[in-house]
Amino acid sequence: MSVAQIISEMPDIPNISEKLEWTISVSLLRNPLIRQQLGIAIGIPFGILGIVLVIVKAWYALMLIAALILLTALLIAAIWGGKYHAGFELSLTGVRNYTEKSQARKNRILNILTIIAGFLGNKPAVAGAAVLADSRNDVTIAWRRIKKVKFYPRSRTILLHAGYLESVALFCNANNYIEVEEFVRNKVSGKDVVTIIK
Repeated sequence: MSVAQIISEMPDIPNISEKLEWTISVSLLRNPLIRQQLGIAIGIPFGILGIVLVIVKAWYALMLIAALILLTALLIAAIWGGKYHAGFELSLTGVRNYTEKSQARKNRILNILTIIAGFLGNKPAVAGAAVLADSRNDVTIAWRRIKKVKFYPRSRTILLHAGYLESVALFCNANNYIEVEEFVRNKVSGKDVVTIIK
């Protein structure tokens, strides 16, 4: 039997790349997962606060909070153009999510200014939040640490959960979603996997 015959009789092995890399710009207001996360992080606390302020008829405080939310949205639009510019690397060992250099530079400047303002204003929580935000510009998670995966095929997003407050959202484009999903499914077989059609 020749080598060619042996190879032709071998079962097909899926062609899984050793590494996938891509960059993408994601709209902060159009992506359903980002809207959901913003709704949880901003909507719930400010919604509860808004209800309390309406009950006690603190209209001035309510207007100040509304103005703060509006100014924040305008600041996001002015500084980042309403987009998150991200890069992703999937390797045999793990997942890396990083902010692209131009946006990371802006983030670093704002975080440093926020840290300084926090210390000058004697607000350690503000400085701490800025330090935490700065640490999330480049995140790597090993595949063995991932406990749960959620697939959102309509928005071409995959959410990887490694632990409490430790997750990475893989934002894909129309050209690479299927390949990324196959890669992820291959690496997390046996873990808690959920497919959500939204």
